[in-house]
This record gives sequence, structure tokens and C-alpha cells, in this order.
Amino acid sequence: MWGLLRNIFVLGAIVLASPAFAQGTHLFSPLTTDPLDTAFQVPLSHVETHLLNAPEASRLYLEHWITRYNASVLSDRKLLWPKSSEPGEIQPWTSEVNYTWQPNGYPIVSPNWGLNTPFTFDRPDRFRPSPPLRMGDAGYDAALNDVLIYGDLHSEVRTPDQSLISAFWANGPGTGTSPGQWNLIGLNVTSHLPPETRTEIMLVLNIALYDVGIAAWDAKYHYQYWRPQTAITASDPEYADWEPMMQPPFHPEYVSGHSAFSGAASTVLQHYLGNVDFCVVAPELSDLERCYEGFEAAAQEAGRSRIFGGIHFEFSNQAGLKLGRDVAEHVISTVKLSVD
Repeated sequence: MWGLLRNIFVLGAIVLASPAFAQGTHLFSPLTTDPLDTAFQVPLSHVETHLLNAPEASRLYLEHWITRYNASVLSDRKLLWPKSSEPGEIQPWTSEVNYTWQPNGYPIVSPNWGLNTPFTFDRPDRFRPSPPLRMGDAGYDAALNDVLIYGDLHSEVRTPDQSLISAFWANGPGTGTSPGQWNLIGLNVTSHLPPETRTEIMLVLNIALYDVGIAAWDAKYHYQYWRPQTAITASDPEYADWEPMMQPPFHPEYVSGHSAFSGAASTVLQHYLGNVDFCVVAPELSDLERCYEGFEAAAQEAGRSRIFGGIHFEFSNQAGLKLGRDVAEHVISTVKLSVD
């Protein structure tokens, strides 16, 4: 997954009118297809190649952040992480997920991504949210029942539109993932703006997505919280065969990455553009289109989609949205100052 994400995380610059963009070529083309390779850097020569029509100020702006990005990339991390069988934490050998190694030979998703250095703050845990709810905590049973009812593979409560929402925001393997979908939104709603303005918005958007991805993965592997399927099947023998509508991703539950990305992206776009109506398509669903009354409405739907899919708790959704907003507000206030 992260091979794809690194291909789009800081690609705001490609929105300028250039032959490469018209052909669908990304500024941050990956140097490797190995999803475990964290030694990923971007040649500065890409700026000249892809931004032939960019003003000099825009090129300098982008070169500054590419240099920052290259300096932050880790190299040669080992796939090490602790296992736990305590209630509320990851269960290593369950029917849902084997968090050591998958039966098909693929590892868990980027356990060390949260160790990377963010662009705009000094350590990955700076915005780490408070711990998730545990069994016995106020609100835990309600959250468990919420996903049990709405996220069930054969739910009789989830409406057809809620099932569609889950599919629309699924962003599974092989897609542009959640940051990619928010890039599509950003490209769409900024299409009428001058190149310099569009570049700034898309770059800040992608820096926020990059930084919140690190913050979210820091939380995931710090708390190692269990997925609803593990929690539900362990809660009562009646639910021993419970299955979610979506295949749970191979990484810990808390916080919801989709919610964190959506909270960050919506905050950036709202800051620059205000509360505008817009529509976006899902390429993997034959360009199915959904429309929203503002960025916050889309973020709320994207976060809630993970409960409809049965793979997140509502408290993880809310914590992810807040994390995204917090990181984005910091990025917005930091990026221009650091460039100046």
C-alpha cells in the first residue's frame, strides 16, 4: 500500500499544465515496486521535467519541500514489532488477521511507517490521541454494538446507500487509497484557480496527508488495538462466526486511517476554499459519482463508511478525524512560515 501512497503523498505540484500531467504521469514516480522499501527519494530533476510551465517561485517552493522530504526518508528498517494477546490489543493468530505474517506470505502493513520524520513537526507522537476505549469503559458497549449491527456482512439494518458509502470510500489495495481520493477532490475543486494558487493548495494538502499518515500509523502500532471482528467474536459465543462486510486491513485498528486522512484533507481544503459544494467519482466503481455540501460532510461520510464496512469503531473514527484536523491546522500554520 505505501508504495502507492508515496506515489501520491506530495504530488500537489503535478496539477500545473504540463505534458507529463496530461499523460497521467506523477511527479513522485516510485523508484521501486517493493512495498517494504522505505528508502524512497525524489530526484529534484523531476521538478524541471514535470513543471515545464511552472513559475520560478512555484519551482523553488516545490524544490524546498522535496529536499525536506528526501531528508526525512528512512532507510533499512527491520520489520520488528511486539505481539500481544491482552484483551483489547491485537490477537496474533486469529481467523481475522495474523499480525505476524499472513498465510499468503505478505507482511503486515508498514509497521515502521510511524517511525518516519514528519515534514512539519519533530516527532511522530506529537499529536498522538488518547488511548482507545477498553471493555468496561463507558461507551465501549455502544460502539461495539454499533459496528456489530451496521458492519455485519449480512446486516439487516445497514441501508443500501450505507453499503454503497462503504464501497465508495473503500480505497482498497490497488487503488489510490484515501489520500488518492482526496487528491482527486482537490484537483477537481481547484481546477479553476491560477497555477500558483493551485500548486500551493495541493502541496499543503499533500504535506498534511503525509504528516497525518505518519501520526496515524504511530498511534496504530503504539496502541495495537484490535479490529471489531476480533472484539465481537470474543464478546459472545453467539457471534463466533460474525464477519464484517469489508476485509479488515492488515494493520491495527486505532485510529482509523481513513478518518485521519479525511479530517486532514477536509481541513486544508476548507481553509483555502471555504464551504463549497462538489462532486467526486470513484474510478474503481465505474466512475460512480457522489456529491457533497462541503468538505466536512465528505469527511464525515468517509469516516463513517468504515463502521458500515465493519472494520472500525466509531470512537476510532472520531479520534482519527480529530487527529487529521489537528495535524492539518498545524501544517497550514507551519508550511508558509518555513518556506519564508
